[in-house]
Amino acid sequence: MTRYFSKDALRTAFRNKFKRWVPVVEAEKGDVNTAMERFRSSTYMPINVDPKFSISRDSSVFTIGSCFARNVENSLTDSGVDVITTKFNFDAALLQSSLGAMKNVPNPRSLLNKYSTQAIHSELERVLGKTNPKDRGFLEVEEGKWVDPQLAAILQPLPFETLSDLRDTVEDLVGKVLDADIIFITLGLTETWFDTISGLFLNSSPPPRLMKSAGERFEFINSTYDQSFSAIDKSIEMIRSKSNKDVKFILTVSPVPMSTTWSSQDVVVANTYSKSLLRVVAQKLADTHDYIDYFPSFEMVTNSPRGLAWQDDELHVRPDMVKFVVSHFIAKYVV
Repeated sequence: MTRYFSKDALRTAFRNKFKRWVPVVEAEKGDVNTAMERFRSSTYMPINVDPKFSISRDSSVFTIGSCFARNVENSLTDSGVDVITTKFNFDAALLQSSLGAMKNVPNPRSLLNKYSTQAIHSELERVLGKTNPKDRGFLEVEEGKWVDPQLAAILQPLPFETLSDLRDTVEDLVGKVLDADIIFITLGLTETWFDTISGLFLNSSPPPRLMKSAGERFEFINSTYDQSFSAIDKSIEMIRSKSNKDVKFILTVSPVPMSTTWSSQDVVVANTYSKSLLRVVAQKLADTHDYIDYFPSFEMVTNSPRGLAWQDDELHVRPDMVKFVVSHFIAKYVV
């Protein structure tokens, strides 16, 4: 909780040049720092940021989270920052050729996407905590063909050994989180699935054929604040307890909406719940720890004009919008 006396509130407001949504006094008319004027500019939305800490350009960065994390990786790398997760590579022939009705072509590194806080924690727990679930947590979807529900659902069903080799590659990369100076975590969704047999939270919904035949094996969970907070808090503390570095964390909320909701709500309502809850989780963690900061990429994208921010599918963020966000981040944090 942020709490202070009235004289401190006045002092804080006086120093905050970005406190107004609209002008309140005559002298503020035309002030480009008001939210009104920033919206009226019809360009990318700049958001004021006061970083808690700075990042040296030779720092190593590890990104965790949803597909927006992959966008951030590309722009950080283009700016000369060492991003460990960009070194992930595997045979792209193992990917599905396209995804969904929009026929999106998957980016190989999208295999690393983690959409819920529970999926993030499950991945770190199995690698840093060295747990070994039955059948490595894989699901057999047809005879001799398996999927790894801890990974993003962009792979073809594969033979067990092929998938196991790929799982080894992923876990080798995840272990390198301990080499990072900065961990960039993008929170995605509150909706998740739990496998009652493996004891793992899944990163994606179970394959449809198994959802029909598996009885009560899989549970859909729309996470509460406490559940989401606990998962990401434990993830951060696990990394800190095993890292030999003075590691810092940047939290963001992905602006990319859920493509489908498993709740009974309109997907727009379900997405708003998800993003709002995760935004509060990120703020609470940032308010509590000096080694965690929140960066408002969510606000920058969602408050920019839709034509500038979003691709034609109204789901993915345009590359130039991402570049604007990351350049803003670098200007504020990187020295």
